[in-house]
Amino acid sequence: MEAQQGGFMHMLPVYLPEGMTLTHLSFAMLPWLSPSYGGVVGTTGVNPSKPTVAVTFEWPITWLRTVQEIPKIEREILLVRRFSADQALATGTHAFSNVRPGPHPNQAPDTTVTTDQGILGVESTCLTLGDRRGAHGLFQRLRRRVLEQEPAAFVKLAGYMIYVWFEEPGGPPGLALPLRKNDDAAAMELLRELADYTPSPGQMWVPSGGLPEQAPPLPLATTPKGVKFYAVPLVGNVPSTMLYTFAGFELGLAYTPLRTAQAAWQEIQRLVDQHDQVGVDILLITAGAPDQHGQWNRRLPVKPLHAADPCLTQSRGSYGRQAGLRATVAPLPVVQLAATVSRVLRAVACDRLRRGPRPGVR
Repeated sequence: MEAQQGGFMHMLPVYLPEGMTLTHLSFAMLPWLSPSYGGVVGTTGVNPSKPTVAVTFEWPITWLRTVQEIPKIEREILLVRRFSADQALATGTHAFSNVRPGPHPNQAPDTTVTTDQGILGVESTCLTLGDRRGAHGLFQRLRRRVLEQEPAAFVKLAGYMIYVWFEEPGGPPGLALPLRKNDDAAAMELLRELADYTPSPGQMWVPSGGLPEQAPPLPLATTPKGVKFYAVPLVGNVPSTMLYTFAGFELGLAYTPLRTAQAAWQEIQRLVDQHDQVGVDILLITAGAPDQHGQWNRRLPVKPLHAADPCLTQSRGSYGRQAGLRATVAPLPVVQLAATVSRVLRAVACDRLRRGPRPGVR
């Protein structure tokens, strides 16, 4: 993050389980030189060790600005259309045409599509990590509380990224979830602290020529309820979010959910079982899809399989990439698993699930 003669150091808290073996750090940067994602990749356990990622920070990217939540059926059609477009980018042929809502609202399948095999029912769902989405959902409420205030109250924060994290006063070490919906007193307390805070960018400035032997002290502010934050200047570019448009600054949540490849496969199995219903010919599972507010998070950079079983099997072009998943996610006879991965959505289609003689499920 160097400027002409130095740069600003960005520091984020992370709590790791005892015994975790770290292999590398993983970061993706935004145009204004703060991370869109930061994580620690490694393994937990022994004999066998489990591939694990600890997410230290992620900044949900606004894919679509919305005033109201995107209706469920519109998101489902979006997922189907995106998968079809990804296949076209990878192979030159669309997967589906004539995408329509299912015949019965609130019943499977979500949509019907036309393929070379005729009209099929497609059920769409998302592969998400509940604690990640839950934390960001709570943080979104806090962002909306900030937007409800007069921006002039936060004029000292203009031009800054504010890193925020939550701890439980007197509780065990670790990062806590953001403030709950009914924590009005704590929210107002935080708003007052934000309004009173004066950034000290000089404390985070590091001259060019290498990192210092000792990290600089954070210009940290703390509320009595255990909320901590500090500010780092936005450099080179600015976000296009509504918060920045109104107030001139941004907020980012530091929170450390831990996820293993095994847990991801178990979630895939749960989704397969849940959607194995009469009328469902294709199950489309999307990772990294926009939520009901039009925001999406980057795909976690940890392979869900061991090196001997690579998840991505071929790549064509810069937009659509086809991928294969081995049919070992479930004890039932899964005939084929196909996946398409794009730079915006990571989609996995579990095609042709067969469970023996159950009628209507092909």
